Amino acid sequence: MSTPPRSRPSCPRAVRGRSRSTRTRRGGAFQLDGTTTPTGWSGTYAVQELPLDEWPDGRASGIHGMLQQAAGTVEAREGGLFVTGDLAGRRTDWLGLTAEGWRLEGVSGRLLPTPDLGSLARLHGVMFLGIHFDSVATGTRLGDRALELGGLQANAGDSLVRVDGTVSWDRATWRASLSHAEAHSSQFHWLADPPIDLRGDADGVTFERLEAHDQDAHADGAGAVGSAGRKLQLAGTRAGPRPRAHRPAARVGLAGRADVRLDVHGRAGDPRWEFEGQAHQPTWSGHRGDSLALSLRGAPSTLDVRASTFRLDDGMLRVHGRFERTERPWPDSLTGTAVLRWLAGAQGGAVRRAPISSRFAASRW
Repeated sequence: MSTPPRSRPSCPRAVRGRSRSTRTRRGGAFQLDGTTTPTGWSGTYAVQELPLDEWPDGRASGIHGMLQQAAGTVEAREGGLFVTGDLAGRRTDWLGLTAEGWRLEGVSGRLLPTPDLGSLARLHGVMFLGIHFDSVATGTRLGDRALELGGLQANAGDSLVRVDGTVSWDRATWRASLSHAEAHSSQFHWLADPPIDLRGDADGVTFERLEAHDQDAHADGAGAVGSAGRKLQLAGTRAGPRPRAHRPAARVGLAGRADVRLDVHGRAGDPRWEFEGQAHQPTWSGHRGDSLALSLRGAPSTLDVRASTFRLDDGMLRVHGRFERTERPWPDSLTGTAVLRWLAGAQGGAVRRAPISSRFAASRW
């Protein structure tokens, strides 16, 4: 919600206790129609095309974007300024989030001297931590440099993320403490172990604590995203054999237990990553081995298979190699088919060595 900008009224008028003020600021317009009352004054407002950093608290938190239109009522009483209304905006960056468009519906509460405003927020075309969400909806309560999120739901394809928590900020940083967070789709249902703590600044977002589980699978992470020279570390354990019946994993007979670690470092847009994984009794389409160990390293357009070892009974298959100069920096998804398609476009690369134990029996497959 944008407070009336400080500028000289362009066409003031007053008749029998009524007044109208129209102001312009940085290409935007703000119109206020008011009437004096025994306790103060009340009226209506309308805003068009006003930069969001005209809102002092928003400017202090680093908000950028455009308030496209807003309309509602305003009342001065009891030493405060109270408002109602609906607002809409576009191309907005705030608290690590980017939205193509947004709406605040049913805004109601005190704006000045400190805000205490409730509303329903709806956003579309949202990017957060490099993840695109088709839409986001949440109940909000805007306080003094703090925002409560109640029942947030973010949709990305068939995936749904639910969040409850509070975000606070000062001039340089923001901090989020989430009491509830979960993500689920037809393939997973991750539930975070509270509290989930994040903080952000102009360089990126830092995970101070992130732990989650899906049935008997567990994952934990820490680090930073979007920050030059900073690191993201993720580790987890995926256990079976209790896949949901509707999961693709169940349909292809995927089972076993995996312990993995992923380290990502480097500059935003040019990361380097390392992956270490160990699978116990890996199973796929009825075929099972004793173990599978992977050690991978990657960069844009590059995949280095440092070690890949598959064991079955007394047999062993070991492979390592390198793929370079792929047509695209990254695969368009992490499905097996998409990764193979990405590697097929490599201009250079070969499997350097593939020793096979003499006791490996192909007939077991």
